Amino acid sequence: MITIDSVFLGAAIHGAALVLLLAFNGYSNRQANFLLAGLVGLLTITMWNVYILKIQGPLMFHIIDYHLWATPLLWAPLLYLYTGLLIKKRTLQWKSIAHTFPALFIGLLQIPLHFYQSTELGIELLDFFYKAVVIFIYPQLGLYLFHSFKILREYQIETKDQFSTLEKINLTWLIVILTSFSSILLFDMTMNFLIVFGDFKLTLIYDIVLLLEALMVFAIGYFSLRQPEILTGSSAKNHPVKNPITTKYIGSPIDKQLGAELADQLDKMMIEQKTYLTNDLTLTQLADSMALGTHHMSQIINQHRHKNFYDYINEYRAQHAAGYLAKRGKTNLTRLAYESGFNNRVSFNKAFRKYTGQTPTEFLKRQEIITQIDA
Repeated sequence: MITIDSVFLGAAIHGAALVLLLAFNGYSNRQANFLLAGLVGLLTITMWNVYILKIQGPLMFHIIDYHLWATPLLWAPLLYLYTGLLIKKRTLQWKSIAHTFPALFIGLLQIPLHFYQSTELGIELLDFFYKAVVIFIYPQLGLYLFHSFKILREYQIETKDQFSTLEKINLTWLIVILTSFSSILLFDMTMNFLIVFGDFKLTLIYDIVLLLEALMVFAIGYFSLRQPEILTGSSAKNHPVKNPITTKYIGSPIDKQLGAELADQLDKMMIEQKTYLTNDLTLTQLADSMALGTHHMSQIINQHRHKNFYDYINEYRAQHAAGYLAKRGKTNLTRLAYESGFNNRVSFNKAFRKYTGQTPTEFLKRQEIITQIDA
Protein backbone atom coordinates (compact mmCIF):
# COMPACT_ATOMS: atom_id res chain seq x y z
CA MET A 1 0.00 0.00 0.00
CA ILE A 2 1.30 3.43 -0.94
CA THR A 3 1.47 5.78 2.03
CA ILE A 4 2.12 9.53 2.14
CA ASP A 5 5.55 9.00 3.75
CA SER A 6 6.60 6.61 0.95
CA VAL A 7 5.53 9.23 -1.61
CA PHE A 8 7.83 11.80 0.00
CA LEU A 9 10.66 9.25 0.10
CA GLY A 10 10.14 8.50 -3.60
CA ALA A 11 10.16 12.22 -4.39
CA ALA A 12 13.44 12.63 -2.49
CA ILE A 13 15.12 9.75 -4.36
CA HIS A 14 13.75 11.04 -7.66
CA GLY A 15 15.03 14.54 -6.90
CA ALA A 16 18.50 13.29 -6.00
CA ALA A 17 18.76 11.48 -9.33
CA LEU A 18 17.60 14.58 -11.20
CA VAL A 19 20.21 16.73 -9.42
CA LEU A 20 22.94 14.42 -10.75
CA LEU A 21 21.49 14.49 -14.28
CA LEU A 22 21.34 18.29 -14.31
CA ALA A 23 24.76 18.78 -12.75
CA PHE A 24 26.55 16.51 -15.23
CA ASN A 25 24.50 17.14 -18.37
CA GLY A 26 26.66 18.50 -21.20
CA TYR A 27 23.99 18.74 -23.92
CA SER A 28 22.37 22.07 -23.18
CA ASN A 29 23.11 25.22 -21.16
CA ARG A 30 25.37 23.93 -18.38
CA GLN A 31 25.31 27.08 -16.24
CA ALA A 32 21.51 27.18 -16.26
CA ASN A 33 21.23 23.47 -15.50
CA PHE A 34 23.80 23.66 -12.71
CA LEU A 35 21.81 26.45 -11.06
CA LEU A 36 18.60 24.49 -11.53
CA ALA A 37 20.30 21.51 -9.89
CA GLY A 38 20.66 23.69 -6.78
CA LEU A 39 16.95 24.49 -6.78
CA VAL A 40 15.98 20.85 -7.31
CA GLY A 41 18.38 19.99 -4.50
CA LEU A 42 16.55 22.32 -2.12
CA LEU A 43 13.22 20.71 -2.95
CA THR A 44 14.80 17.26 -2.62
CA ILE A 45 16.07 18.12 0.87
CA THR A 46 12.58 19.32 1.79
CA MET A 47 11.06 16.04 0.53
CA TRP A 48 13.58 14.04 2.59
CA ASN A 49 13.03 16.08 5.75
CA VAL A 50 9.25 15.76 5.46
CA TYR A 51 9.68 12.01 5.04
CA ILE A 52 11.78 11.85 8.24
CA LEU A 53 9.13 13.93 10.01
CA LYS A 54 6.35 11.62 8.79
CA ILE A 55 8.05 8.48 10.08
CA GLN A 56 9.01 10.31 13.28
CA GLY A 57 12.69 9.69 12.63
CA PRO A 58 15.44 11.24 14.75
CA LEU A 59 16.46 14.85 14.11
CA MET A 60 19.99 13.71 13.25
CA PHE A 61 18.69 12.37 9.91
CA HIS A 62 17.52 15.82 8.79
CA ILE A 63 19.91 17.15 6.15
CA ILE A 64 18.87 20.70 7.00
CA ASP A 65 16.64 21.31 9.99
CA TYR A 66 13.04 20.98 8.84
CA HIS A 67 12.19 24.21 10.61
CA LEU A 68 14.68 26.33 8.65
CA TRP A 69 11.96 28.37 6.96
CA ALA A 70 14.31 30.58 4.93
CA THR A 71 14.72 28.11 2.03
CA PRO A 72 11.43 29.05 0.23
CA LEU A 73 12.91 32.54 -0.17
CA LEU A 74 15.46 31.01 -2.56
CA TRP A 75 12.95 29.47 -4.96
CA ALA A 76 11.77 32.56 -6.86
CA PRO A 77 15.27 34.15 -7.16
CA LEU A 78 16.80 30.89 -8.42
CA LEU A 79 14.03 30.45 -11.00
CA TYR A 80 14.58 34.03 -12.17
CA LEU A 81 18.34 33.52 -12.49
CA TYR A 82 17.75 30.20 -14.26
CA THR A 83 15.43 31.85 -16.79
CA GLY A 84 17.99 34.55 -17.54
CA LEU A 85 20.79 32.01 -17.96
CA LEU A 86 18.69 29.76 -20.19
CA ILE A 87 17.97 32.48 -22.74
CA LYS A 88 21.44 34.02 -22.46
CA LYS A 89 20.07 37.25 -20.96
CA ARG A 90 22.06 36.89 -17.75
CA THR A 91 25.38 35.43 -16.66
CA LEU A 92 26.34 34.14 -13.25
CA GLN A 93 28.48 36.73 -11.52
CA TRP A 94 29.46 37.37 -7.92
CA LYS A 95 26.75 40.01 -7.67
CA SER A 96 24.17 37.34 -8.50
CA ILE A 97 24.52 36.12 -4.93
CA ALA A 98 22.73 39.32 -3.83
CA HIS A 99 19.45 37.66 -4.87
CA THR A 100 19.95 35.12 -2.09
CA PHE A 101 20.64 37.67 0.67
CA PRO A 102 17.12 37.65 2.24
CA ALA A 103 17.19 33.86 2.57
CA LEU A 104 20.79 33.80 3.80
CA PHE A 105 20.13 36.58 6.31
CA ILE A 106 17.08 34.93 7.87
CA GLY A 107 18.67 31.49 7.65
CA LEU A 108 21.86 32.55 9.43
CA LEU A 109 19.88 34.32 12.14
CA GLN A 110 17.83 31.19 12.74
CA ILE A 111 20.77 28.77 13.12
CA PRO A 112 21.85 29.78 16.65
CA LEU A 113 18.22 29.84 17.74
CA HIS A 114 17.85 26.15 17.01
CA PHE A 115 20.01 25.38 20.02
CA TYR A 116 17.38 27.11 22.13
CA GLN A 117 14.25 26.02 20.23
CA SER A 118 12.94 24.23 23.31
CA THR A 119 13.02 27.44 25.37
CA GLU A 120 10.16 29.92 25.46
CA LEU A 121 12.27 32.67 23.88
CA GLY A 122 13.54 30.34 21.17
CA ILE A 123 10.02 29.26 20.25
CA GLU A 124 8.86 32.89 20.05
CA LEU A 125 11.79 33.98 17.87
CA LEU A 126 11.46 31.01 15.51
CA ASP A 127 7.77 31.76 15.20
CA PHE A 128 8.64 35.38 14.40
CA PHE A 129 11.05 34.40 11.61
CA TYR A 130 8.53 31.94 10.18
CA LYS A 131 5.89 34.67 10.04
CA ALA A 132 8.40 37.06 8.47
CA VAL A 133 9.09 34.59 5.66
CA VAL A 134 5.38 33.96 5.07
CA ILE A 135 4.72 37.72 4.75
CA PHE A 136 7.87 38.63 2.78
CA ILE A 137 7.44 35.92 0.16
CA TYR A 138 4.34 37.60 -1.35
CA PRO A 139 6.08 40.75 -2.68
CA GLN A 140 9.23 38.74 -3.45
CA LEU A 141 7.34 36.22 -5.57
CA GLY A 142 5.46 38.98 -7.42
CA LEU A 143 8.67 40.91 -8.15
CA TYR A 144 10.66 37.94 -9.45
CA LEU A 145 7.73 36.52 -11.40
CA PHE A 146 7.21 39.89 -13.11
CA HIS A 147 10.87 40.13 -14.15
CA SER A 148 11.00 36.48 -15.24
CA PHE A 149 8.04 36.96 -17.56
CA LYS A 150 9.47 40.28 -18.74
CA ILE A 151 12.74 38.76 -19.96
CA LEU A 152 10.82 35.82 -21.48
CA ARG A 153 8.63 38.27 -23.38
CA GLU A 154 11.68 40.16 -24.62
CA TYR A 155 13.23 36.86 -25.64
CA GLN A 156 10.15 35.83 -27.64
CA ILE A 157 10.21 39.14 -29.54
CA GLU A 158 13.92 38.76 -30.28
CA THR A 159 13.57 35.17 -31.50
CA LYS A 160 10.97 36.25 -34.06
CA ASP A 161 13.56 38.67 -35.42
CA GLN A 162 16.18 35.91 -35.76
CA PHE A 163 14.49 32.59 -36.45
CA SER A 164 11.87 31.32 -38.89
CA THR A 165 11.08 28.22 -36.80
CA LEU A 166 10.39 28.54 -33.08
CA GLU A 167 9.19 25.11 -31.94
CA LYS A 168 12.45 24.10 -30.25
CA ILE A 169 13.20 27.48 -28.67
CA ASN A 170 9.88 29.17 -27.86
CA LEU A 171 10.08 28.07 -24.17
CA THR A 172 6.30 27.87 -23.85
CA TRP A 173 6.89 24.99 -21.44
CA LEU A 174 8.83 27.30 -19.12
CA ILE A 175 6.07 29.93 -19.11
CA VAL A 176 3.44 27.29 -18.25
CA ILE A 177 5.52 25.71 -15.49
CA LEU A 178 6.60 29.05 -14.03
CA THR A 179 2.98 30.14 -13.85
CA SER A 180 1.92 26.84 -12.28
CA PHE A 181 4.77 26.77 -9.78
CA SER A 182 4.17 30.39 -8.75
CA SER A 183 0.46 29.73 -8.28
CA ILE A 184 1.15 26.66 -6.15
CA LEU A 185 3.80 28.50 -4.11
CA LEU A 186 1.38 31.38 -3.56
CA PHE A 187 -1.28 28.92 -2.43
CA ASP A 188 1.31 27.27 -0.17
CA MET A 189 2.19 30.56 1.52
CA THR A 190 -1.49 31.46 1.84
CA MET A 191 -2.07 28.19 3.71
CA ASN A 192 0.94 28.94 5.90
CA PHE A 193 -0.55 32.37 6.55
CA LEU A 194 -3.84 30.78 7.63
CA ILE A 195 -2.04 28.24 9.79
CA VAL A 196 0.13 30.86 11.51
CA PHE A 197 -2.36 33.69 11.90
CA GLY A 198 -5.65 31.78 11.88
CA ASP A 199 -4.75 28.55 13.67
CA PHE A 200 -6.10 26.38 10.80
CA LYS A 201 -5.24 22.66 10.50
CA LEU A 202 -4.48 21.83 6.85
CA THR A 203 -1.95 18.98 7.13
CA LEU A 204 -3.17 16.80 4.21
CA ILE A 205 -3.68 19.73 1.83
CA TYR A 206 -0.26 21.08 2.80
CA ASP A 207 1.38 17.73 1.93
CA ILE A 208 -0.30 17.71 -1.48
CA VAL A 209 0.78 21.28 -2.21
CA LEU A 210 4.36 20.51 -1.18
CA LEU A 211 4.44 17.54 -3.56
CA LEU A 212 3.00 19.68 -6.36
CA GLU A 213 5.77 22.25 -5.84
CA ALA A 214 8.36 19.51 -6.13
CA LEU A 215 6.59 18.15 -9.23
CA MET A 216 6.76 21.57 -10.94
CA VAL A 217 10.47 22.01 -10.24
CA PHE A 218 11.20 18.43 -11.33
CA ALA A 219 9.25 19.15 -14.55
CA ILE A 220 11.45 22.19 -15.22
CA GLY A 221 14.46 19.94 -14.71
CA TYR A 222 13.33 17.35 -17.26
CA PHE A 223 12.34 19.94 -19.85
CA SER A 224 15.66 21.69 -19.29
CA LEU A 225 17.51 18.46 -20.05
CA ARG A 226 15.63 18.24 -23.36
CA GLN A 227 16.06 21.93 -24.24
CA PRO A 228 18.87 22.46 -26.80
CA GLU A 229 21.21 25.33 -26.08
CA ILE A 230 19.81 28.59 -27.40
CA LEU A 231 22.23 30.32 -29.74
CA THR A 232 21.77 34.00 -30.48
CA GLY A 233 23.95 36.69 -31.90
CA SER A 234 24.74 38.73 -34.97
CA SER A 235 26.71 37.59 -37.97
CA ALA A 236 28.12 41.11 -38.14
CA LYS A 237 29.97 40.39 -34.92
CA ASN A 238 31.40 37.12 -36.20
CA HIS A 239 32.79 38.17 -39.58
CA PRO A 240 33.15 41.35 -41.63
CA VAL A 241 30.37 42.55 -43.94
CA LYS A 242 31.34 41.80 -47.55
CA ASN A 243 28.73 43.90 -49.34
CA PRO A 244 30.51 47.08 -50.55
CA ILE A 245 27.21 48.95 -50.77
CA THR A 246 26.65 48.78 -46.99
CA THR A 247 30.30 48.93 -45.83
CA LYS A 248 30.05 52.59 -44.85
CA TYR A 249 26.97 51.82 -42.75
CA ILE A 250 28.75 49.37 -40.41
CA GLY A 251 27.66 50.23 -36.88
CA SER A 252 24.84 52.53 -38.06
CA PRO A 253 21.44 52.19 -39.80
CA ILE A 254 21.32 52.30 -43.59
CA ASP A 255 19.45 55.20 -45.20
CA LYS A 256 15.84 54.94 -46.36
CA GLN A 257 16.51 54.87 -50.12
CA LEU A 258 19.17 52.16 -49.93
CA GLY A 259 17.00 50.20 -47.52
CA ALA A 260 14.12 50.23 -50.03
CA GLU A 261 16.44 49.04 -52.82
CA LEU A 262 17.81 46.22 -50.70
CA ALA A 263 14.27 45.23 -49.64
CA ASP A 264 13.33 44.90 -53.33
CA GLN A 265 16.46 42.81 -53.93
CA LEU A 266 15.51 40.61 -50.99
CA ASP A 267 11.98 40.08 -52.34
CA LYS A 268 13.39 39.21 -55.76
CA MET A 269 15.81 36.69 -54.23
CA MET A 270 13.03 35.10 -52.20
CA ILE A 271 10.85 34.65 -55.30
CA GLU A 272 13.59 33.45 -57.64
CA GLN A 273 15.69 31.33 -55.27
CA LYS A 274 12.89 30.33 -52.87
CA THR A 275 15.23 30.75 -49.90
CA TYR A 276 12.26 30.49 -47.55
CA LEU A 277 11.98 26.75 -48.30
CA THR A 278 15.07 26.14 -46.16
CA ASN A 279 13.92 24.55 -42.92
CA ASP A 280 15.17 26.33 -39.78
CA LEU A 281 16.28 29.33 -41.84
CA THR A 282 17.80 32.02 -39.61
CA LEU A 283 18.32 35.74 -39.96
CA THR A 284 22.07 35.15 -40.02
CA GLN A 285 21.78 32.74 -42.96
CA LEU A 286 19.57 35.12 -44.90
CA ALA A 287 21.89 38.04 -44.19
CA ASP A 288 24.87 35.99 -45.33
CA SER A 289 23.15 35.22 -48.64
CA MET A 290 23.10 38.97 -49.39
CA ALA A 291 26.47 39.66 -47.71
CA LEU A 292 24.79 41.86 -45.11
CA GLY A 293 25.08 42.14 -41.36
CA THR A 294 22.14 40.81 -39.39
CA HIS A 295 21.34 44.25 -37.96
CA HIS A 296 20.97 45.64 -41.51
CA MET A 297 18.88 42.67 -42.67
CA SER A 298 16.62 43.06 -39.65
CA GLN A 299 16.28 46.81 -40.35
CA ILE A 300 15.32 46.15 -43.98
CA ILE A 301 12.59 43.67 -43.06
CA ASN A 302 11.25 45.67 -40.11
CA GLN A 303 11.22 49.12 -41.70
CA HIS A 304 10.48 48.33 -45.34
CA ARG A 305 8.28 45.25 -45.08
CA HIS A 306 6.84 46.13 -41.67
CA LYS A 307 7.27 42.60 -40.35
CA ASN A 308 9.62 40.68 -38.15
CA PHE A 309 11.83 38.01 -39.72
CA TYR A 310 9.58 35.15 -38.56
CA ASP A 311 6.44 36.59 -40.19
CA TYR A 312 8.32 37.64 -43.33
CA ILE A 313 9.60 34.12 -44.02
CA ASN A 314 6.49 32.21 -42.96
CA GLU A 315 4.22 34.35 -45.12
CA TYR A 316 6.25 33.28 -48.15
CA ARG A 317 6.03 29.67 -47.00
CA ALA A 318 2.25 29.85 -46.57
CA GLN A 319 1.82 31.51 -49.97
CA HIS A 320 3.99 28.81 -51.55
CA ALA A 321 1.81 26.09 -50.02
CA ALA A 322 -1.39 27.88 -51.08
CA GLY A 323 -0.08 28.21 -54.64
CA TYR A 324 0.77 24.51 -54.71
CA LEU A 325 -2.71 23.53 -53.47
CA ALA A 326 -4.42 25.86 -55.94
CA LYS A 327 -2.45 24.32 -58.80
CA ARG A 328 -2.25 20.64 -57.80
CA GLY A 329 -5.28 20.20 -55.58
CA LYS A 330 -5.50 17.52 -52.90
CA THR A 331 -2.14 16.29 -51.57
CA ASN A 332 -0.43 15.00 -48.45
CA LEU A 333 -0.50 18.07 -46.20
CA THR A 334 2.23 16.85 -43.85
CA ARG A 335 4.62 16.39 -46.77
CA LEU A 336 3.60 19.77 -48.18
CA ALA A 337 4.31 21.39 -44.81
CA TYR A 338 7.89 20.11 -44.80
CA GLU A 339 8.42 20.92 -48.46
CA SER A 340 7.23 24.49 -47.80
CA GLY A 341 9.83 25.03 -45.07
CA PHE A 342 7.78 24.20 -41.97
CA ASN A 343 8.90 21.61 -39.44
CA ASN A 344 5.48 20.25 -38.46
CA ARG A 345 1.78 20.35 -39.31
CA VAL A 346 0.86 22.52 -36.31
CA SER A 347 3.06 25.47 -37.31
CA PHE A 348 2.05 24.94 -40.97
CA ASN A 349 -1.68 25.09 -40.19
CA LYS A 350 -1.22 28.10 -37.93
CA ALA A 351 0.76 30.08 -40.50
CA PHE A 352 -1.48 29.05 -43.39
CA ARG A 353 -4.57 30.23 -41.54
CA LYS A 354 -2.88 33.48 -40.49
CA TYR A 355 -1.83 34.48 -44.00
CA THR A 356 -4.71 33.05 -46.08
CA GLY A 357 -7.59 33.30 -43.62
CA GLN A 358 -8.33 29.57 -43.98
CA THR A 359 -6.94 26.25 -42.87
CA PRO A 360 -5.35 24.10 -45.62
CA THR A 361 -8.38 21.78 -45.55
CA GLU A 362 -10.81 24.71 -45.90
CA PHE A 363 -8.67 26.11 -48.72
CA LEU A 364 -8.83 22.77 -50.58
CA LYS A 365 -12.61 22.53 -50.21
CA ARG A 366 -13.01 26.04 -51.54
CA GLN A 367 -10.77 25.23 -54.51
CA GLU A 368 -12.89 22.16 -55.28
CA ILE A 369 -16.05 24.29 -55.26
CA ILE A 370 -14.43 26.86 -57.57
CA THR A 371 -13.30 24.09 -59.92
CA GLN A 372 -16.81 22.60 -60.04
CA ILE A 373 -18.34 26.01 -60.80
CA ASP A 374 -15.81 26.68 -63.56
CA ALA A 375 -16.52 23.25 -65.04
